[in-house]
Amino acid sequence: MTRLLTLYGLALVFANVLVAQLGLPIPALPVMIAAGALGASGGVSAMASFALAVTAAVIADSIWYMAGRTYGNRVLELLGRVSRALRFGVQQANASLDRWGPLALALAKFVPGFSPIAPALAGSGGIPYFRFLLFDALGAVCWAGTVIVIGVLSRG
Repeated sequence: MTRLLTLYGLALVFANVLVAQLGLPIPALPVMIAAGALGASGGVSAMASFALAVTAAVIADSIWYMAGRTYGNRVLELLGRVSRALRFGVQQANASLDRWGPLALALAKFVPGFSPIAPALAGSGGIPYFRFLLFDALGAVCWAGTVIVIGVLSRG
C-alpha cells in the first residue's frame, strides 16, 4: 500500500475514500492511516490527505443525501435489499436520527454500515441541505482527522 500511495498519492486517498463512502466494500481506513504515516515521514502531505478525505466523504454523502431527497424511501428500500445487515442498518440509522437529529450525521462515519445510510435518511427525512452539510462536514472532519492522526502517530 505504501508503494501505491507513493506512486499515486493524494489521488488514491481521494478516490478510495469517495468509493468507500459511496458504499462499495473497499476499506478506506488502511489507505488513510498509511497516508498519515507517510505524511509523518514527508512522503505524502498529511494535511492534503486530510483535506481530500473530508472532501471525498462530503461529496459521497451529498450524493446519498440527494438520492434520499429525490427518491425518498425507495433509496432506503434499495439499501435494505442489498443485504440483511444494511436492512438492519436502515432501521438503526432511522432510530438514531429520530433520537439525535442531525448530530447523528456527525457520528455516522464512526459506525460501520451507518455511513451511506444516514445521509440518505437525512435527505428523505427533509433535513435542509445546509444543516445536513454542516453536521456531515463536522463528522467528516472528526473522522478523517482521527484516522490521519492515527497514521501520523503510528509512524512516530
